[in-house]
Amino acid sequence: KPNHHELGELFGVRVETVDEAAFYARKIQTAGAENVLVSLAEKGAVLVTENAEYYADAPSGEVKNSVGAGDSAVAGFLAGWLREKNAERALAVAVAAGSATAFSESIADENARPAYADIERRETISEIRRNVARLPEKQRRVLEAHFFHHKKLGEIAKEFGLTEARISQIQSQALNSLRPMFNN
Repeated sequence: KPNHHELGELFGVRVETVDEAAFYARKIQTAGAENVLVSLAEKGAVLVTENAEYYADAPSGEVKNSVGAGDSAVAGFLAGWLREKNAERALAVAVAAGSATAFSESIADENARPAYADIERRETISEIRRNVARLPEKQRRVLEAHFFHHKKLGEIAKEFGLTEARISQIQSQALNSLRPMFNN
């Protein structure tokens, strides 16, 4: 698990972007590593596995001490992997743990939860948006207007030329279609 500076030193280059980190991580794989996790400081981290490439954004915060952040990221990755057996989720835990350490005066402990919660929240919102995009157009537009643009049902009804009661029905149908996503 090199950071982007260490990765650059290995190859005599500067590694500054996610694409560059992934490129050189794949080069490490050719030397025998199965999975390569590269931390990119405030840019997050990239994980290159045998079959895929994942990226996780870092949460925003004030860096107080980056000593041990890489070790915390490794510990977070292992904890996430053991808990969920999912590389992408383990990467999110790694970034949360490393960030929590960087945002703390010392090694992160209970402070890791807020950073992880921030990443979980962003991932959940992204998943909701992806599922809303798959809905029939009218349902999608009603949910987007109400939940993403914070419009009242009466305002949406006027835009659609429908009654508020009909907009409420459309919203209920859309939410019922999304309900299985939350039961998993």
